Amino acid sequence: MKRKIRRCVSVLAAAAVLISGIQAPASVQAQVKEQQTGGSRDVRLSGDNGTTVTTSEDFMNALQQGKSLIIVANQITIGEAVESDKRMSPIMIPKNTVIQGSTPTSAICSRSPIQLEGDGVRFENIELTFESSDALGSVPHREIFLAGHSLILDQVNTYLKGGEGLGGLGGTEKELLPTVYAGGFSNTVIGGQASLTVRNSSDETMFQAIYMGHEAGDDNKVPYQGSSVLNLDAKALVRDAVDTSLNSKAEININGTENQYARAGGFYGNEDTVLTLSGVSIENARAEGVGSVVLKDKACMSSAAEELQNVTLMNGACLDFNGVTDAVIAGNFTGVENPAEERGILVLNRQGTLTINGKVTGTTQFQTGHRLFPGGLVSDKTYISTNDGSGMAENFVLAQK
Repeated sequence: MKRKIRRCVSVLAAAAVLISGIQAPASVQAQVKEQQTGGSRDVRLSGDNGTTVTTSEDFMNALQQGKSLIIVANQITIGEAVESDKRMSPIMIPKNTVIQGSTPTSAICSRSPIQLEGDGVRFENIELTFESSDALGSVPHREIFLAGHSLILDQVNTYLKGGEGLGGLGGTEKELLPTVYAGGFSNTVIGGQASLTVRNSSDETMFQAIYMGHEAGDDNKVPYQGSSVLNLDAKALVRDAVDTSLNSKAEININGTENQYARAGGFYGNEDTVLTLSGVSIENARAEGVGSVVLKDKACMSSAAEELQNVTLMNGACLDFNGVTDAVIAGNFTGVENPAEERGILVLNRQGTLTINGKVTGTTQFQTGHRLFPGGLVSDKTYISTNDGSGMAENFVLAQK
C-alpha cells in the first residue's frame, strides 16, 4: 500500500483549532467475536457488513454509535477538541473496533492523539497519520496511547512529510511520525496488558519511538509499568528506539524472512525483557539492558553494543560481534543442544575477543570476519573465555572452510 496524501490541514486551519471549543472525547462500546492465537488478536465480525464513512462527522458518529466495523472510503481529518491546558484532546477508540480502508487512497489524518478504550482495536489497509507539528511554536502531539490494551496495525502507513522549508509557518520537522505509549493521556483509565502488533508494513510504516513502559513525564501522562508484548515485522521502522526498561515483564518480537533486514535497531530493556529475532537480520543493533536476546530461524544480529546479557542462538541464527573489539556476555550463552538442529554462528573480529561471565551450554559454530565467508584466525590467540571455569571444548566448533 504505497500512497501519499497532502498535509491534512493548512497552517491557518491549525491555528483555528487552537482557539476552538472543548469537546469531550467519544466513549462507546462494541461487541465482536474474538480469536487470539500466537500472541496476536484476530477480530472476526459476525453479521456486520460495516458502516462506510466519508467525512470526519461520519467517523465520529460511527464511534459514538458503537459500530464494530468502520470502513473509511475517503481522506478524512479528525480531532478538534482542546484541553484546558491547550493540548489536543485524544480521540477515544472503543474496544473491538476495526477501522478499515476501502480504497487505495483511504486515509485518516489526526490533529489529536489517539487512545484505546479496550482490547481488540485494529486499523487495517489504511493511512493513519498525525499532522500536529512544531509550527508556530506549537508542541507536537502525535501520540498513540495503548492505555494498557491491545492494538493491531495491519498494512498501515504512518509517514507524513513535515513542513520544513516553510519557516515557522510550516514547522521545522522533516517528517511527522507517531510515538506509541503503552499508558494513557492525562486522567484516563488504563488496562494492565499492553500489546502492539505491526504487520504487513510498507516503506511508510514508521514510528518516532515506542515506549512499552514509561513514567508520567512533563505532560502528566498516565504511567505504564506492567507487562507488555510488542510484535514488529521487518519493514516497520522505529526512528529512535523501543523502550521496555520500566516494564515488569516485556516481550519484543521481530519477525521476517531470511536475509530480510529489520528497520528497528535500538532497544532499551531490563532483566525481564526478552528480545527475539526470527528470520530477520539487524545491522548495528543496540540492545542495552535487555535481559535475554534470542536469535532463531537464520536471524542475524550485528551488535553495536559491546555487552549483552543472556544470549541464545537457535537453528542457524547468527550473533555478529565483528564491529566490536572486546565483547562481553554478562550472563549465559546457550547454543544448540540437539545434534539434528542447525548450529548457530558466532562471529568475532579477527583481532577481537569475547568474555562470557555465565555458563556456556550447547554447541555453536565460531568464526571470524563474516557469517557467510569465514576469515582467518590469529595463531595462539584466545578468542573466547569464560569466567565460570566450565570447559568449552565441545561448545564452540570452527567453521569448515
